[in-house]
Amino acid sequence: MSSLRIPTSRQRVVSRLFLALALAAIVCAAMRAALDVPFGLRGSYFPPHRSTADTPLLTTTDRAITTATVSANWLDDPPPSFKIRWFGFLRVPATGGYSFGLESDDGAVLTIDGQVVVNNGGTHGPVLATGTAALTAGPHAVQIDYEQVSGGYAI
Repeated sequence: MSSLRIPTSRQRVVSRLFLALALAAIVCAAMRAALDVPFGLRGSYFPPHRSTADTPLLTTTDRAITTATVSANWLDDPPPSFKIRWFGFLRVPATGGYSFGLESDDGAVLTIDGQVVVNNGGTHGPVLATGTAALTAGPHAVQIDYEQVSGGYAI
């Protein structure tokens, strides 16, 4: 004759908690898919002579920070001068030192958690600037400020 094991109260609570967490994960994944939540940085595009503290002319979510992305967002006809501020979060997998590079024509500055990591500011042709940051595992606020002054542009 086999004995029938009846779960204890604690085992039932743990089972229900596990089931609730699994269900929550499935619901979150379904919501992300249904809402089409994009990955990328929020880009705020400003016309000339407007501060990045003002209301942007255009706001996008850019998966790649590239010259092609900028051209596409301005509908291939950007003004001769403009500013863009990208903001978002970088999830770092492990604590350690990380290297970053930023190539731009004209100026661009990368800040992470409010600290300047790469300063490629000024009026110049395409120039690559690099920097390093010691980051802990987890999310970090990232901001890239780009300014096109005149002539060709690249980021």
